[in-house]
Amino acid sequence: THASFTRDTFTRDSFTRDSLLNPGLCETMSDIGVDEEEALLREGATTFMVRNIPMSCTQEMLVEEWPVDGSYDLLYLPRSSGGKANLGYAFINLASSEEARAFYARWHKRRLPLLDTEKHLLISRAEVQ
Repeated sequence: THASFTRDTFTRDSFTRDSLLNPGLCETMSDIGVDEEEALLREGATTFMVRNIPMSCTQEMLVEEWPVDGSYDLLYLPRSSGGKANLGYAFINLASSEEARAFYARWHKRRLPLLDTEKHLLISRAEVQ
């Protein structure tokens, strides 16, 4: 069965609404060197911002791509004020640094197979961990 994720799913103490809704608070791993990227993952980063989510994608579609199997405990896809489209990015908090490394290796610069899009996902380490 699929867990239900809502706009209020991000209730962890370390998150604030402003930090979740401000893409500028995330460091883009694709802009840094491979050694630095590996170091960030080794530091235990478990919360990522995933950019280039197609605007038509829903939270349910992401759950189809990333099944609720215990590998993460938070998935948040902010929506526009009218609720008709997402904002093009999502946050995911992986359960462990091992899960985070596996998620990054699987999805960084890859496409979502369920959606017809040319854009590759860009995964960043969220500033708030």
